[in-house]
Amino acid sequence: MRDVAQREQLFAWYPIKDSDSGSVTVAISQRANASYADRLLRATAIVWTILTVLWLVGLSVASVLVELSLLQFIAGVFLPILPAFLDIVQYVVGIWRAARDRKDLANSIQERLEGTGDAIDGQNLVVWQERLYALRRSTPEVPDFVYKIQRKANELAMHSAARQLGDKAKRSGQ
Repeated sequence: MRDVAQREQLFAWYPIKDSDSGSVTVAISQRANASYADRLLRATAIVWTILTVLWLVGLSVASVLVELSLLQFIAGVFLPILPAFLDIVQYVVGIWRAARDRKDLANSIQERLEGTGDAIDGQNLVVWQERLYALRRSTPEVPDFVYKIQRKANELAMHSAARQLGDKAKRSGQ
């Protein structure tokens, strides 16, 4: 397991600075988790939407090229693929919903880090962690190829935001 973690560069993944307090470090890590997942889910939804549109356009073009009548298209193409199409739509809507939930959580953590509310305490950290676990249980999986394509950009964004939030938290007395 250790070899896999090293190969996948999972050690020291969270953006932790020694100068941040313990609660700020945990909050930044929780925000990084939620924000990273939000970005991955949004990318996944966009990929599936593009693939679905291309699939529908391809079917329509093929139907026109073989000169199917409207009735033939509906009975022979549209109705047979309707269940699969509805499954894909439901899946994509679920992904967008999961992304929105992660974004909301990341924003609420960020607001506290920026000092727009009370100081962060242990209870906040527990609530946020429970929310992350609940979201993880109900979130559709992200395909590996989307993760691999987005990883570098997501990690750069995560580390940049973590630096900025750590600095803001210090200025606000967290």
